[in-house]
Amino acid sequence: MAVGEAKTMKFGTDAPFFGAYKDELLTEHPLDRVPFDVKVGRMLMIQGGLPPVSVKHIGENIAKLDANHPFAGKATALVLTVTGCEKCAGISTLLSARA
Repeated sequence: MAVGEAKTMKFGTDAPFFGAYKDELLTEHPLDRVPFDVKVGRMLMIQGGLPPVSVKHIGENIAKLDANHPFAGKATALVLTVTGCEKCAGISTLLSARA
């Protein structure tokens, strides 16, 4: 590929780019443990350093929170564009620099 050239990469549901949807990441929590004004569809930060969760359901006493990536299990397409190219000294130089 050359600078300015683009390539589309497609990922189907059989090999999703953002990972498979995991049912075990959909969990129930007491309603008193989530913000009082929470709405379905809202993203919440549950702990520093962890990814946000999505509010999927609010019941009388529980809230269902989904820790899956919003695109987990879905087919996606990425468009990659070469924006620059630099000469590399070689793979052996790169590997020795990491050691």
